[in-house]
Amino acid sequence: MKSSRVIFKYFKREVNLLLAFVLAVLAFYLGSNIFSPVRFDREKIEAWVTGGQIQVRGLYHYRNRFPLPLSFSLALPFPADAGHPTPSLFTISEVLAADS
Repeated sequence: MKSSRVIFKYFKREVNLLLAFVLAVLAFYLGSNIFSPVRFDREKIEAWVTGGQIQVRGLYHYRNRFPLPLSFSLALPFPADAGHPTPSLFTISEVLAADS
């Protein structure tokens, strides 16, 4: 009877280690896009000053390596502080591969 308790304690420890490993791998997978079928390929940034404003145009190229269409979220970080107010105007549009 005592030996079965020792085996159960050992098995419980191993299951906890396996669960911790699986959760760590899952957190890494969800926290990074390493395994994502959507890859950032290249960018083109243009900036100019006109009328007392800085204007910036960016073209970002992403490639879908998956054979089916995908939906992909894209965040636009606008750092803002006392010397850098939030943009007064911005637009986002999709450019198809044939147009780029």
